[in-house]
Amino acid sequence: MDVVYYWHKCRSGHGKCASCFQLGQPRIWMSMSRDGLLPKKFATIHPRYKTPSFATIVTGFVVAVPALFMNLTMVTDLCSIGTLFAFVLVCAGVLRLQMLPNPPERKFKTPYFNCRYVMPVLLIGGVWIGATYYANTAKNF
Repeated sequence: MDVVYYWHKCRSGHGKCASCFQLGQPRIWMSMSRDGLLPKKFATIHPRYKTPSFATIVTGFVVAVPALFMNLTMVTDLCSIGTLFAFVLVCAGVLRLQMLPNPPERKFKTPYFNCRYVMPVLLIGGVWIGATYYANTAKNF
């Protein structure tokens, strides 16, 4: 009975971690490839399933091979770090694209909203509300 219980826990934990990587990372790599930050092979779309096929295969190997040699705790800890790393890669790619002499034409424009005056008021208001709401907890800390 214990073997079945631990096997189920191991598989469910690994499945959650692997799904985090394998669902998001290939699409991030596909977008980066379309923007010219990765080779065009990563933007290959499967004709039947309409998913990024090459990026999914590469992500599967990048996730599966290290997971074979690590314990479950380390794999699940790296899941969050890998997600953070993916966002760092995207942010770095966006900053790199802005520095190009002829940036590619964008299909979507983010609406500009100057938060120079709004954000400090929201920040001060949030700190004030948090300080009054958690005053007793802060005193006991």
